[in-house]
Amino acid sequence: MMTKEVAAALARLLAAGSDPDEVFSNMTLLTHAIDAEGDGSLQSGQPLTVVPEDLLPAKGQQI
Repeated sequence: MMTKEVAAALARLLAAGSDPDEVFSNMTLLTHAIDAEGDGSLQSGQPLTVVPEDLLPAKGQQI
């Protein structure tokens, strides 16, 4: 699941100019974040966090 440390690292990457629409392994950064959050929530039984989904649209991610 998305930790505060991972969210901070993601924010630093985006602030440094990383392209949120870049595709890797058939997923954009937003798609991967949602996929990872969903998987983590299902496996742990913990609620979803919305940190990655909030960060990416602010940097121009296409939804």
